[in-house]
Amino acid sequence: MAEGYEGIRVSGNAFWLGTTQWKEFREYEEELHDAFAGLPIVALCTYPFTASRATDVLDVAHAHQLTVARRNGHWEFIQTADAPATTHPLTPREREVLTWVARGKSASNIAKTLRITKRTVDGHVQSAARKLGAQNRAQAVAIALRNRFLEADPPVSG
Repeated sequence: MAEGYEGIRVSGNAFWLGTTQWKEFREYEEELHDAFAGLPIVALCTYPFTASRATDVLDVAHAHQLTVARRNGHWEFIQTADAPATTHPLTPREREVLTWVARGKSASNIAKTLRITKRTVDGHVQSAARKLGAQNRAQAVAIALRNRFLEADPPVSG
């Protein structure tokens, strides 16, 4: 943080985990969650979806603030019943433009797709980034996805 970063990102995977160790691993994750509470830390946890039992998947979804799974070739958010409803400051057009940015489209390509000018696209991206507290378009997309302002894998259109 002294070097200007907002926090730390860590990543771990549980592909080694067998179902006989699940209870202990879940307890370990709860301890990590408590240890990270209030700290500027983002942890990415990956699990072997195909090797997990249904109860394991539900435990994972319940234990994490955000759960995304790839099913039938599409990314989907798994939301638990106690997840808070999210409101967002973005206009529908800002969300639409950020969705195309998330798909890797340039401002020129987005402008052609939406039949607006590149300058208008840039304006929507800048406005969305400002509202989200992002430094650039990539960070704006990451924040919007994290906060569920955009769909993880929206339907293709245009």
